[in-house]
Amino acid sequence: MSELLQHPELIDYRMDEQICRITDNCKPEDFIKKECLDSLTGDQLYQVKTAYIDDRTFIVLKSLLEPLTEIVTVEE
Repeated sequence: MSELLQHPELIDYRMDEQICRITDNCKPEDFIKKECLDSLTGDQLYQVKTAYIDDRTFIVLKSLLEPLTEIVTVEE
């Protein structure tokens, strides 16, 4: 996904396979490179907060998120 973003630092390897909470629905044109927008028609872009990473939020495509299959409790 980093090759699609205007600012690749908005993603991070630490978010891979982590539980996250959607905090905002973002406009793709504000974050995705113009030449990549057409390939993402129908997808959505979210700002997410990842469990156990308190120092930042991340940007992720809806198509890359996976629904939880069970109830999960995150301790803070």
